[in-house]
Amino acid sequence: MKKEIEVKKKQKLQQEAQDLLSVASELKVTTQGENEAATEYLKIVKAGKKKATEFFDARIKPLYKTYKTLNGDKKKVVDRFTDAEREVKSKMG
Repeated sequence: MKKEIEVKKKQKLQQEAQDLLSVASELKVTTQGENEAATEYLKIVKAGKKKATEFFDARIKPLYKTYKTLNGDKKKVVDRFTDAEREVKSKMG
């Protein structure tokens, strides 16, 4: 159920981004009034961008923490192999 909600939120954000981009592509700013309207539209775009960033960051941060932990663990183990390799090579001359 939670995954379905996450998928729907992501799809909603993707659609919102596409819709905003479509409007932005058609936007013409030639008068002061259009400039003011574009400024307001830009606020909507920035709010959507913030919402998308928060959505994805909330999912990325725990994964990144796990990634860093696993990389640290990997380094400790691989370094032991590197030390063993170095030790054998030093004795070979």
